[in-house]
Amino acid sequence: MVAELYCLHSHGDPEERRLASLSLAQIASWDIQVFPLTNIQRAVARRFASAIIVCGLLPASEINDAFILAETAAAEIPLVVSSDNHLLEIDHDILREVCVEADFAPVFPVNPRRLLRAIR
Repeated sequence: MVAELYCLHSHGDPEERRLASLSLAQIASWDIQVFPLTNIQRAVARRFASAIIVCGLLPASEINDAFILAETAAAEIPLVVSSDNHLLEIDHDILREVCVEADFAPVFPVNPRRLLRAIR
């Protein structure tokens, strides 16, 4: 996510640059923690992202969403909190199988509102 914000900050249209700048400035106050991946983890995550696309869990146009899932799995984080329908509509059973086949612990997209209700 942070890498994507930096990319938008550097290469986006004026509105994307403005919004990316605002988001980057707020990361610390939102208590967002960056999880750096090693080069090996990044390479494995890229292959896993491709597998997510190939098996049809996400359309090819959603490669960034596939990278988000893959990098989250590589970092051994079990949940991706998102309002993105492409992520939220993924079949969890198939995603679990794809994760296990790639030797990753399963990772699951969850809606922030549903997560809040579940933990209250």
